[in-house]
Amino acid sequence: MDDEFVLTPAQRQRIHVVGTSGSGKSTLARELSRLLEAPYVELDALHWLKDWQEEDNDRFREKLKAKLRQKKWVLDGNYFSKSVDIQWAEQGGATTVVWCDYSFPLTLTRATKRAFIRAWNQTEIWPGTGNRESFSKSFFSHDSVILWTIISYRHIKTRYGDIIENNNYEHIRFVRLRSPNDCKQFLQQFSGG
Repeated sequence: MDDEFVLTPAQRQRIHVVGTSGSGKSTLARELSRLLEAPYVELDALHWLKDWQEEDNDRFREKLKAKLRQKKWVLDGNYFSKSVDIQWAEQGGATTVVWCDYSFPLTLTRATKRAFIRAWNQTEIWPGTGNRESFSKSFFSHDSVILWTIISYRHIKTRYGDIIENNNYEHIRFVRLRSPNDCKQFLQQFSGG
């Protein structure tokens, strides 16, 4: 295993998984939550209310603070401008940030496949919200997750690249996964395999 991926026990306490839509961050965060036996916190689930209504920012922040009061957790999602001060606080914030930084073609392919499957199956994304993807919303709308992936990919890549290079978050261990193989190597330390 590559040493750049190895975390100390302290760095495993509170892990925040970030990346653009389709990067695999939710899948990785859920797997880390399972392997570390740590609560899984999904930012989208805190943000989206019934019928695709957005949570008030103050209420969103309060819900997030309540979830992150635990000793350990795995956080899934970005919402950088709304809550980085909570997510990455020196006391009680992330000990490690894992950035799923895969290629644009892979990320777009995954986002498209996921949108298609969700629209086809009409799976409720967050229980109790009634929020489901549709073909029109996913493929022919200004609110399309596929369009969001295309628009946000470069911005997210630049943002996290800049953050890793500066010293504002020296208390956080950053891990950059550039491929599914990197992800597999990273996970090996938790499963012993």
